[in-house]
Amino acid sequence: MSVYGGEAEMDFDNLNKFFINEDVATEAEEILGDYAQMAPDKIHLTIRVLDGEARIEEIIVKAKTLMNYIKSGEHKHFKDDIMKEMMQQMQEENEALEREMFELQEQEIEILEPPVMEEMN
Repeated sequence: MSVYGGEAEMDFDNLNKFFINEDVATEAEEILGDYAQMAPDKIHLTIRVLDGEARIEEIIVKAKTLMNYIKSGEHKHFKDDIMKEMMQQMQEENEALEREMFELQEQEIEILEPPVMEEMN
């Protein structure tokens, strides 16, 4: 760790290593690859720093430790769940755009309609 001008700088060279049971290592790699590509906001790391050395303490996937996430079996439906979430988000955005377009069209109609003139007798 270095301190320059009131700013601290730490080197996290060791954050590319995480040890896990080899029976689930391939599955864990696939899960993390999928999440990194499709839902990176759902992966978090807890790290431990001791004497300037950082280590990954745990990988959290959808609020569960990686091992518990694997044991739960949720990862088997991950891609389907992500697609459903994406479709739902797209549908909500589409509905919001449709409402906005409808409101704009109503405003245009009000602007374009000439005022009604009463006949004078």
